[in-house]
Amino acid sequence: MSAVSHNERKRTTRLLLPDADVLGFAVATFVAGAVAAFGLFRLQLTAFETLLRAGLTFVVTYAAVFMLVKYIVWAMLTEIASKRRREFEIQRQALAAQNGHGSRPPEQEPGEAGK
Repeated sequence: MSAVSHNERKRTTRLLLPDADVLGFAVATFVAGAVAAFGLFRLQLTAFETLLRAGLTFVVTYAAVFMLVKYIVWAMLTEIASKRRREFEIQRQALAAQNGHGSRPPEQEPGEAGK
């Protein structure tokens, strides 16, 4: 075991962040393929109509998934950053209290304690 105590070790948060571009492309390809198959085989549409519908579906789905993933990643990273700031502030206050700083009221100077 190392000489560093459990409280002094830095915690590492590992994240697997999704790539909005790749995820959007994959989902949009699947959905557009499903729309094309449904249009060709179930609705008996022409090839032009099917390609038009599948293309439009691809663009809309890609944009929606891309923006959704970007927002989720942004919200997640913002939350982690605020949590780390709170933890840092708590540690800083605890260290200041342990070292004797911050134990007197801010309006009182060190020489005025007995007056």
